[in-house]
Amino acid sequence: VKMAMDEIDGEVEPNHGEYSEHLILESTIATKHPEIFKVKCKVKKFASLVNKAHRSQYFTISGVPMRILFYPRGMNNYGDSYCSFFLECDTSQGDAHICFELAVENSNPSLSECKPVYHHFTSRSADWGFRDMVKVSTMTSPDSGWLDRGDARLQVTVRVLNELEAQEFSFFKDATAWIYDSKTETGYVGLKNQGATCYMNSLLQALYHIPALRRAVYQMPTEQETKRRRTEASRSRTHSALVVRREEGRDGEDESVALALQRVFFRLQTSHSCVGTTQLTKSFGWDSLDAFTQHDVQELDRVLCDNLEEKMKGTSVEGTVPRLLRGKLKNFVSCLHVDYKSERVEEFYDLSLNVKGCRGVVESLRKYVEREKLDGDNKYMAEGHGLQDAEKGCSFLHFPPVLHLHLKRFEYDPMRDANVKINDRFEFHDEMDLSEFLEGGVPSDDEDLAALGSLLGGGDVRGGGESGGESTSSEGDGDGDGDGD
Repeated sequence: VKMAMDEIDGEVEPNHGEYSEHLILESTIATKHPEIFKVKCKVKKFASLVNKAHRSQYFTISGVPMRILFYPRGMNNYGDSYCSFFLECDTSQGDAHICFELAVENSNPSLSECKPVYHHFTSRSADWGFRDMVKVSTMTSPDSGWLDRGDARLQVTVRVLNELEAQEFSFFKDATAWIYDSKTETGYVGLKNQGATCYMNSLLQALYHIPALRRAVYQMPTEQETKRRRTEASRSRTHSALVVRREEGRDGEDESVALALQRVFFRLQTSHSCVGTTQLTKSFGWDSLDAFTQHDVQELDRVLCDNLEEKMKGTSVEGTVPRLLRGKLKNFVSCLHVDYKSERVEEFYDLSLNVKGCRGVVESLRKYVEREKLDGDNKYMAEGHGLQDAEKGCSFLHFPPVLHLHLKRFEYDPMRDANVKINDRFEFHDEMDLSEFLEGGVPSDDEDLAALGSLLGGGDVRGGGESGGESTSSEGDGDGDGDGD
């Protein structure tokens, strides 16, 4: 939604003060959040501008007149200077608490320079921003994407805070959280990190974005535990959602995990802010130290799925976990010179794929099924035939509707006697044809066809019409570095 620059939130632009003809306000975009606005501005003929302050016309957001203050050659007159970018407020009607983000845009959005910050604007501190945004030499470099026909493009994202919100910000100093509303922008929210629980959060988001599994979790029987918690809440005059108590014995513990996971999924679906996981980790029996300890995500995945599978037994959703996540593969050893072959069929809920030396999922899967020669000192002992040259390998008999892949990004380094993270690029596509990895090269039924299209995503899984998604997180650079005068 675009609005004329002389009318923002229904207020007439004051249009006072001098402004530069090179700094042109183009549009104000109202976001899905009623208090967050984006203002776009063009810097005409950037490369030819002299080193002085350029101010835009005033615009008014939430009753506060403000404008852009821009130094195309920066505030330092030496070396390879940076352009400087500030927000300036008219505080004649009072102070203003503002969270805002200053951005110099590139034609490639991933290269745009964006810096979020909060400032309390007063008569003594009427402008705030960043002295070092982008190097001038970088901006003017041919084909760098910073200039569009010689013009630079700026964007300011603004949210004016009331007194209560300003007090709340003083406790949680994260400007990005105030100017970017995940729920309204994407329809999704994230999970809070308790200290070192990012691995668990990524797992929970992956499971949440399988619609059929999410619905099955909601249908797990937890009514008795809910009733007990409501009774405890009424006695203590505390809301039942805040009562956390680990039940004695295995049955009670299973119920705690089930109910806590239901609450996390429900809040991910309905909350407008990030969701906590403390209640869930308490149901695991974890203390605060565990929350600051990096656990193995693959092990947690298997334990949690086993817990859910056990909890669903005897209910209308029994078998949901294996139906969605379980596949089958065949391990074999085939002798080369005698007629002997050993085969063993195994079930799997996830696959561990190598990252090092592989460009992506398909290449890693090819290594997974690559045949190994058993010869020389490593010959195979074939029953009735003695030591024989042979080939060892595996092939997939059945892919599940949701193929869960575990990327092996850590490798033991004997020189350091420690695990080292592998940060190599690893690619996957929205759609991949994995028929080459199935025995015979053809899926056995329609379910396998569904598996080929839903790899690594939260796409529509059989039994539901909801679409999933992928959760991402972005962090801004530090605080502003002073005023512009």
